Amino acid sequence: MKKRSTSSQKSKISADQSMNLAAEKLESTIRNLNARGTANYQPTPADKQKLINQAIATQKTQSKLLDGLDDDTRRRLKTLAIEFMVFNKGK
Repeated sequence: MKKRSTSSQKSKISADQSMNLAAEKLESTIRNLNARGTANYQPTPADKQKLINQAIATQKTQSKLLDGLDDDTRRRLKTLAIEFMVFNKGK
């Protein structure tokens, strides 16, 4: 029996599903960071490497999300992202 590669399985995920997954991971990371509560928190080397690996994986996933968008949709998404960053600065 032939094994399926993980890359072929990942390609079956729609852009919306991939975006939702990336958003869920981002929200989870934010919750985890907020739960630690202190600015003086120093992660162990294993935790730090795990966070780096998660960030790299998330960045790879998110960077591919915009590839299939038309110019108008990409422009609107950038506008929404900028508005979100500006209006949520103090939160």
